[in-house]
Amino acid sequence: MCGIAGIIKLSSDISLPNTVIKKMTDSISHRGPDDEGFVTIYDAFVECTAGTDTPSQVKESDFRFAPQKDITTLPATNWRAVLGHRRLSIIDVSAAGHQPLCNFAGDLWIVYNGEIYNYKELKNNLLERGYQFRTDTDTEVVLAAYQEWGETMLSKLNGMWAFVIYDKNKNLFFAARDRFGVKPFYYHQDQNYFSFASEQKALMTLPHLSTSINEKAAFEYLVLGKTETEQEGLFRNVIELLPSHSLTIYLDTRSIKINKYYELSYNKTTESFNKKKFQNYLSDIKELIKDSVNARLQSDVPVGSCLSGGLDSASIVCTVQHLTQQISAEKNTFSQKVFTACFKDPAYDESSWANEVVKKTKSAWYKTYPEAQDLIEETENLIYTQDIPFVSTSTFAQYSVMKLIKQENIKVTLDGQGGDELFSGYIPHYSAFIGQAFNSLSFRILLNNIICSKGDFSDAKTMAELIGKKIYFQTAFDQLKNNRYRKLHREYSYIAEPFWEREKEALTIILDSLPLHLNKYLYNQFTGQDIKHLFKTADRNSMKFSVETRMPFADDLKLIEYIFNISSTYKIRKGYSKVLLRESMRDLLPESIANRKDKKGFSTPEANWLKHSKKFYKSYINNNLDHFVNTRELLRDWDLLIDSADNNSARRLWRIINFAIWKQKFSL
Repeated sequence: MCGIAGIIKLSSDISLPNTVIKKMTDSISHRGPDDEGFVTIYDAFVECTAGTDTPSQVKESDFRFAPQKDITTLPATNWRAVLGHRRLSIIDVSAAGHQPLCNFAGDLWIVYNGEIYNYKELKNNLLERGYQFRTDTDTEVVLAAYQEWGETMLSKLNGMWAFVIYDKNKNLFFAARDRFGVKPFYYHQDQNYFSFASEQKALMTLPHLSTSINEKAAFEYLVLGKTETEQEGLFRNVIELLPSHSLTIYLDTRSIKINKYYELSYNKTTESFNKKKFQNYLSDIKELIKDSVNARLQSDVPVGSCLSGGLDSASIVCTVQHLTQQISAEKNTFSQKVFTACFKDPAYDESSWANEVVKKTKSAWYKTYPEAQDLIEETENLIYTQDIPFVSTSTFAQYSVMKLIKQENIKVTLDGQGGDELFSGYIPHYSAFIGQAFNSLSFRILLNNIICSKGDFSDAKTMAELIGKKIYFQTAFDQLKNNRYRKLHREYSYIAEPFWEREKEALTIILDSLPLHLNKYLYNQFTGQDIKHLFKTADRNSMKFSVETRMPFADDLKLIEYIFNISSTYKIRKGYSKVLLRESMRDLLPESIANRKDKKGFSTPEANWLKHSKKFYKSYINNNLDHFVNTRELLRDWDLLIDSADNNSARRLWRIINFAIWKQKFSL
């Protein structure tokens, strides 16, 4: 995993200092501390250059893409494009993994961030077609795949990626992002330049970028807790290339084409439960999960795992142990390291559950205990790391885990992100499932799940409230957006009224927030903002500490497509969440985890932390926020608001605080 950046000229009558691309890659050096490189593209030739972090063995190598000069020698004029790369060495850690990388002919160049888990199979296919390879990297395989199959090569990739390829013969640049948005890609375009990077902060260094706050996105964040619901997020004029999309820049015409290359399908039926079919599903899913985890263990550096104590991370840790126990027994070379965020308050602490997994797998267990004072010290760094204000303090818990992983010299971790959205683990999933059963008159499903409801997940009262809210929002939306929604929660009364009136149409997001069809709901989450937000958060937190996070439930194409083509009927059973995962993994998991009914959802003591830190965070609330927030009233009621806040109220207040710090940090 790495960081990429680049500037492509769309006008020939302009110049740009050679320091600009270096500033871009320097701002994301945490994504790749092991190496840096650049390629400058002219009309008749290309030139590779080095930076201060380019290793000597790279400069001294005989590869065609080895840099011979320093990036500071780049002239301000004449070049057509410059591509930059920061490398985190994971696969083939030798000088051969340096980027930008080219093919043998030197007419294709690539900067690439990600991992292709089926690259060995693709490489064998290409070898049979006559291709030769100089490295053991997946980067070279991606480039050869483009050379052989063109844009259609994307359908052959299984993994996570964001890359840009320069095709000299076709005189174009081709960029693509993975299907579900695990790896980031942002760009800015004006009449003179097309500039791109792995993180927004790199684009903030551009002298030709004029940006401000996107007020619609600000409203969605402050009021709804949503981020990056559209291509243009909180930074005006910074655009996100969406998951499952590619982008082509035609240099001859200076035109840009964006194409959606993949669409996830899902099963829309409500079937009668079939026990034999269910057992077949469980058998297949177990093998698919094992294959997914095994593929993500490919690495030339140590691999660890994040362990919360929940079903998702426990399934991954236990699968790793299952896959590696024979190797460990024979060679005594493998000892799995797992990492957990713990809390002193038992209401939020899951370490007792994690301990069950540790005992079963005999893993080496590393724990971190994030507290309110730690968050005070790291808040500005955390917001800068994330590029945008975070939604809840669970982001800090994950940040703390990644910091611990870095301290233990682990470069790659496996993580259970995506498991809830794939297998249906959230309380609203139960409501959608029951709503679907009602709509299809599936009385047996209703009886099976309502009478046998279990624990927090299938709480009948919560289900009724969610469905009632769905109906109420649909029938009374005009009244809600005008005044009633502001009265639902006291914190909304501090949103500036002119700002609310201008942006209140964004509340329509609520209408689509609870489809009464389980697979439809899961599809919306997996292809929309919800899971993309989780992936963005995980990417920034891990890469801040130069750690690559791999998520077996998030981007394995065979597993994801298999699950989404199963009827909703088999995903919730007798009030239990994630039945397909729970039962397929049962023989690998501790019994207590397989039968666990409650769900903490990586929660943190947000209200307690805020109460501890209220004086510190009050200093960020000032008239710089007046356009968005009634700061005078908020400051007047500050102590009362925070002292009486529960976790839900605290989360809404945290959003105002984070927004204020973000606005200050990025001088907006």
